[in-house]
Amino acid sequence: MAINKITSYIPKEARIGLGVAVAGGLLYWVYKKLNKSDKEKQEELLEKEAEKVKDPDTGKTIDCTGKLTYAKSWYNTQAEILYSAMFRAFGTEESVIFDVFNKLKNDCDVAQIIASFGLRRQEFYFTSYDLRWFIYDEMDKDEISEVNRILRTKGIKYQF
Repeated sequence: MAINKITSYIPKEARIGLGVAVAGGLLYWVYKKLNKSDKEKQEELLEKEAEKVKDPDTGKTIDCTGKLTYAKSWYNTQAEILYSAMFRAFGTEESVIFDVFNKLKNDCDVAQIIASFGLRRQEFYFTSYDLRWFIYDEMDKDEISEVNRILRTKGIKYQF
């Protein structure tokens, strides 16, 4: 009876609106709970897609499932290291670049490091460039040959 006294002071339209809002909130909560499994499925799909890398030359997708040597975060970190070694006002740190390429084990590793590098801005330029451009801009012919030699000795086909 106490509830009837309270609700009697609330206009009928407000009670209906409140009921609709509560019911809507409850339906939304149930919907989110039921679709949680769909979200997990989507995350699994994204993880599988993360294993696919674009070939830097052809642009075709390479299935690198199980072929990447390291976690994606490692490639992102190495891309940052490469960028900082080349994005310098006073010269390039070639030894750092050689060290990064020495850690790569297969073509998928190279493709992923290129993908992780993406497009970056070079000092005094207004456009962004990929890793290949940075290598050619920052290294001389002998240094590029050394990078390619490192890759060849590991059986990696990709060459700069």
